[in-house]
Amino acid sequence: MENDNIRNDEKFQDQSVTEETCEIIEESVDTEETETENPEEVTQEVESAVVEQSNDLIGDECQSDKSESDETIAEDVVEQKIVEPSEEELAAINALKKKKCKRNTIIAAIVAAVLAVAAFFICYTEGVGSKNVVNNPTATSESEKAGFWAKFKTDNIRYENPVVTLFENIIGKNKDAVMKINGAAVDKDVLNFVTNSSGINCVYSLAQAGMISDVDNFDWNAVGEGMDLSYTEISKAMAVETLIPIYAVIAEGEKRGIEFTEEDDKKIKDWIAEQKESYGAEFEKVLKQSGYADEATLYELQKIQLYMQKVYEDIEKNLSNYVTPDIKKNLGDEKVTVKHILISFEFDEEGKVTDEAKATAKKKAEEVLAKVKNGQDFDKLVKEYNEDPGMTDEGYTFEQNGTMVKEFEDASFALKIGEVSELVETTYGYHIIKRVERAVTTDDYISVLQKTVPVNIKKGVFDKMTITINLKDYFGAPEEVETGEAAE
Repeated sequence: MENDNIRNDEKFQDQSVTEETCEIIEESVDTEETETENPEEVTQEVESAVVEQSNDLIGDECQSDKSESDETIAEDVVEQKIVEPSEEELAAINALKKKKCKRNTIIAAIVAAVLAVAAFFICYTEGVGSKNVVNNPTATSESEKAGFWAKFKTDNIRYENPVVTLFENIIGKNKDAVMKINGAAVDKDVLNFVTNSSGINCVYSLAQAGMISDVDNFDWNAVGEGMDLSYTEISKAMAVETLIPIYAVIAEGEKRGIEFTEEDDKKIKDWIAEQKESYGAEFEKVLKQSGYADEATLYELQKIQLYMQKVYEDIEKNLSNYVTPDIKKNLGDEKVTVKHILISFEFDEEGKVTDEAKATAKKKAEEVLAKVKNGQDFDKLVKEYNEDPGMTDEGYTFEQNGTMVKEFEDASFALKIGEVSELVETTYGYHIIKRVERAVTTDDYISVLQKTVPVNIKKGVFDKMTITINLKDYFGAPEEVETGEAAE
């Protein structure tokens, strides 16, 4: 009997739950049908209402049967209440979706345009309010008057995109770098050392010119005479100019697989050990006085010097592997390359050239010139007749600055590529000169490289750098640098 009452109570509860729940569901469905035409949304709303109401009405003792009951009720209600939308209603829904999509597309396009403009100025301007002319410390306001676009087209030195800097700081890459030259990272301690060295040279020049007498109170923030930059800014700009050709070459070596070997590492460490032994307890003091932040900076600078030397030697041996069309394009026309056939004079015992000797040389030179004009191969004639032992197969490459004797220079620069001169007389004899395509020397390559490689400076790090050298320690106390008599 007791069990029957329990069953009757449970049946009553179930019936109450079902009736009350259905009323709530019907109200919910009726309401939602007026607000949306989407069957899926109706289904989800109905199921949520069923579950929520069931949780409120079913006691703890009935929780085990809740899931099965909910699913059954939801299926029954959805089956009874969902009505498929008409074609007109579907068309209205699709039109609304298209309108929203078009609006979102317009908003995305506007945001993309704003970001593109912002990225352009972040990437290619030198920074708001900056007056540093890092590529040329002597180029002051006159050069800046050319305007932004002139610098944008010609200047390969720019402040790094701050977004790139932030990202690298987050991932820990190049965190100690202050700039990148040709892709090679420059450690800030290295730049600091070179900046201090440049500062010392600056102060020394001022002292030699009698412009300063007291190094202890030297003001690094003072603006140089006739310039727009402070002495600190001048020193940093000079340091950048010093480092560009060094790291430009280092990066080229890294690209071509030139390695810094264990033997190289040992060589530097042995040298540092010798310096420690030599200076003893004074080693750390000497490091600071010389501008090195620490022993690690000394090692890094020695490594740079040794590696650069290895790359430079490889460039000289395999120059053709380094020279690119861009290098040739940027060579300029301040130099010419020529080959020549020299018919030299014979000198007498007194070191003079007689008229007879000149006539003999001229006759031979005219015969060779005739063969050139008749179309014979110039290089073959060079091998057969040239009496200049100093000319290589590539010929001579030079500027018009007195490197060669004046008559030879003038005749060479007057020729077009491929042209051959008439006889040119110098103190050496008669020359037949042919101008050829400009050859690229190692110095040419380095010169063009440093003007064309990308240089990206971390603005915040660069601007915060200061001179750390102690001028008094470096130059000594006033009584130590006076005359030897006063020092005694």
